[in-house]
Amino acid sequence: RKSLAVEESRGDNGGQLRVFASLSPPQQRPSSIFRSRVYPDLKVRAQLNNMSAAVLERVIPSLPIDMHGGRLDGEIRISCTSPSTWTFPDFGGQIKGKNLWFHFFDSTDDFADTAVDLVFEGQRMYIHGGEGHFGNVPLTLTGDLDLNPIGGEYRLSAQVSPVEVHKLRETLGVRPIPRPVAGSV
Repeated sequence: RKSLAVEESRGDNGGQLRVFASLSPPQQRPSSIFRSRVYPDLKVRAQLNNMSAAVLERVIPSLPIDMHGGRLDGEIRISCTSPSTWTFPDFGGQIKGKNLWFHFFDSTDDFADTAVDLVFEGQRMYIHGGEGHFGNVPLTLTGDLDLNPIGGEYRLSAQVSPVEVHKLRETLGVRPIPRPVAGSV
């Protein structure tokens, strides 16, 4: 796999990560002191420069993706400003990934050598212009997914280039076809 070879060739260069955080004390409002708990405002901003893609799993622990390799550039923001966002935070920002190698939970194969733009808004991650390979199948991927594991869903769409039948069968984990088949679909 090309992305794994690129990752191994980097050696000790792990990229650069800059983190900025601010914590504002809770604002006491006389009318709401006894009705509900008051939460502080937490805002964290992380700037990634040629950073290992595995850092994304650390920033968003419930992400339904295992990142094995690749590099990220961009910025991600995390904010906790209300009781609901202290349960699961809101995200913002945009990250550009290159040479990514990752695996969606429950999928039959890995995505490899993928270049993609990830946009974070609230509790969703949008995937724009993802070009790479799903196993042996070249494709372009777009869509979005919930970051919150409770009630989360994937909405992904792919455009697939023609692929040889046996490579498609292997990628999807289908048993060998009982009759000889040749060609592309």
